[in-house]
Amino acid sequence: MRPLSMIAILYFIVIADCSFRLVDSSGNTVNTEMVQALLLYNGGTVCNDNMNSYVAGIICRELGFSSASSWTSGNKWYSLQSRFDIRLDGYSCSSTYWSSCRYSHSHDCGHSEDVFLTCRGGCSAGHYLQGARCVDCPANTYKAETGVRTSCTPCSSGSASQPGAASCELCPQNTYKSEGMEVCEACPENGSSEEGASECSCVEGMFWKDTERSCELCPQNTYKSEGMEVCEPCPTGSASQTGAASCELCPQNTYKSEGMEVCEPCPTGSASQTGAASCEL
Repeated sequence: MRPLSMIAILYFIVIADCSFRLVDSSGNTVNTEMVQALLLYNGGTVCNDNMNSYVAGIICRELGFSSASSWTSGNKWYSLQSRFDIRLDGYSCSSTYWSSCRYSHSHDCGHSEDVFLTCRGGCSAGHYLQGARCVDCPANTYKAETGVRTSCTPCSSGSASQPGAASCELCPQNTYKSEGMEVCEACPENGSSEEGASECSCVEGMFWKDTERSCELCPQNTYKSEGMEVCEPCPTGSASQTGAASCELCPQNTYKSEGMEVCEPCPTGSASQTGAASCEL
């Protein structure tokens, strides 16, 4: 560090509003305890002048953690640190609250003096920080780690959780949970599912309709056999009734081409074999 006399006289002010953040080597916010991270203040790094365990604890509490585990400094992540200005230096605190601290806008630091901070405590798994309180994660969300995240992660389709959950549970067999549903629900009549399903599989001749959350009959001239996910159109020369597991070939001397609804008799003077798409003179 350069001698204080080599720079402009530092002007100290009471901190009116502060915005601390911990980031990892990729610049992503760190909200989990016991992770060493680069300390940022209002979008810039923090110089280690006057940093000590007491000040580190104040900053960790300002971030929502219960205390500081450790702090260090250095140019550990040069490519990241060099993108930031140094925004905080020469701080001094008169109580355990950050509002009592003073700091300087000026600095005599380089990025080799940037502060890295490890905080601990915060909200336990299944709880998130709301204002100054830890509250339960809502139903169908979860938070797996201890830290100061201000939200919980939604459960994926096919899983659900109770309030205050650290993880989501897969929906049991023959139940499902799709987007927008609050709980895992039993598959409807003619439906079944494996564990963790977001929809139910329907029996042959029926398909799953998301909007109705039910098994519906395959339309006329379509079919769905075992193992198929959706109803497929019948090939030319064949047809089906609603709810079919297979298509039936058009009888001899009838035909069904593209766009026709049913097998129709061949015109006078023409004939066809079974399963014909057209008639021959």
